[in-house]
Amino acid sequence: MKTLLILFCSCLLINTTSAQTLQLTSGPGDELNPSVARTVYYNSYEWLVFERQTPDSSFIVGKQWMGPGLWDSSEVIIARSGTPELLKYPEVCFKYKYGIVGWQQLYQGRWRLLYSMYSHDRSHWSAPALLTSDTLNNSNVRIQSIQPDSQFFMTWQSGTAIRYRKVPAGTAGLNDTIAVSDDDSVQYDMMSNGYDMASVIWTVKHSNNNSKAVIRDIRFGTKDSLYFIDTMKIPIPVRRPRYIQSYGWRKIVFESPRSADYKDVYINTVSPPYSPPFIPYKISTSSLSAYNARGFINPVITQPSDQPAIDQAPYGHLIAYQVSKSPESAHISDSSFIRITTRLSSDSIQSNGFNRNPVLGSRITYQVGNSVGAHIPVVWESNRSGATHLYSQMYLVDILDDVDQRTDVLPSYQLDQNYPNPFNPSTTIRYHVAAAGPVTLTLHDVLGRTVAVLADRHHSAGEYHVEFSGGSLSSGIYFYRMQAGRFIRSMKMILLK
Repeated sequence: MKTLLILFCSCLLINTTSAQTLQLTSGPGDELNPSVARTVYYNSYEWLVFERQTPDSSFIVGKQWMGPGLWDSSEVIIARSGTPELLKYPEVCFKYKYGIVGWQQLYQGRWRLLYSMYSHDRSHWSAPALLTSDTLNNSNVRIQSIQPDSQFFMTWQSGTAIRYRKVPAGTAGLNDTIAVSDDDSVQYDMMSNGYDMASVIWTVKHSNNNSKAVIRDIRFGTKDSLYFIDTMKIPIPVRRPRYIQSYGWRKIVFESPRSADYKDVYINTVSPPYSPPFIPYKISTSSLSAYNARGFINPVITQPSDQPAIDQAPYGHLIAYQVSKSPESAHISDSSFIRITTRLSSDSIQSNGFNRNPVLGSRITYQVGNSVGAHIPVVWESNRSGATHLYSQMYLVDILDDVDQRTDVLPSYQLDQNYPNPFNPSTTIRYHVAAAGPVTLTLHDVLGRTVAVLADRHHSAGEYHVEFSGGSLSSGIYFYRMQAGRFIRSMKMILLK
């Protein structure tokens, strides 16, 4: 089984062994458009929802995650319809014991938006209910949780307009318009903080037909208010922006064209105010085309508390995206694969056929001793066996809250917190090497760029220390990273002049 182990906060460790891909579905027809519960909260009721298309019927199907790598072998039919009334594009969201699925239905030649609610107390999905008929084909439904726990916030596209509604319906914001774009190819995404605010990002045409991104925040209350709007000043074109799953929720992944047919995937901070020219970080490293990305960063464990120190870490992300030798418009006529990457490593899921539409689960938390973390499933479509089915790999994200706990994970290697910290201009970094071999110790800025190489040579087993002077650097947060074989650890230091 392949495990990607990421330690945020105090340390970072990646360990990879043999891979295991799990086939999740094998029903009749094609199984498409997977969605795994999007939520910024701890959630024990993780669900996978997808569409199944057979020659004479269309279904919205659910499967529950029973634990790490364990999906319920049984399926739940949430909705079904005979042809030609297609059911398409499901989206699922959970908060604590409540959940919702929204999907589109082609009904009497027109598309409409339906939904079903779930409560763990009832342990079943409600009968489908109509939300609106103000939709078009593939209206890009997004669902997020807000307060109270049983209420959700749903957005969709209607032509060039982006609209929203609360579900179940409240007294305010029943069918409000968030924005109307002048771009008929507008692409958008939405993320909430789980309480009283959501943020919507969408693309608009700019000079030379390039796309920029606009962000609008929505505050919920007695009367909902669209209270903030700004244009992101990113120096490259923005296509298909997607919020990265995080309690901070102020980071995105997006595509930017490298040429007429090929794209690259970037990650960027979008914290307000949006006027500073943030520099995007390119995730994709292949000469092939990369697109259709999803991201996960800095999971919150068991309680909704902000962790800004983690959000500043340059290596704290897990991104899945699709890579193809052909343009995206080629669809299933050529092979493609899924790549899982952090800024420290990448893992390509190779197989025959066309692999596409990767999605990430939120998290299932666990605790073993002092180690607390989350299991993140990556799910995607593949037609490797002829018909299209869903497959998954599991990734393990560990969080340690305390520097002193790190020896519980790998006691034979050690990277200490620099002292003093904060420092000006000099500090000492101590580390322990368990076995003879090459060791590198590098320093990075908050964008992940290497600013100094502190050690890069063969080491014997033993204790070492490095004196570092930041006299030539500006004040700010930096990260030093040690690598010795499979041991990789990253820690934060602060230069304060």
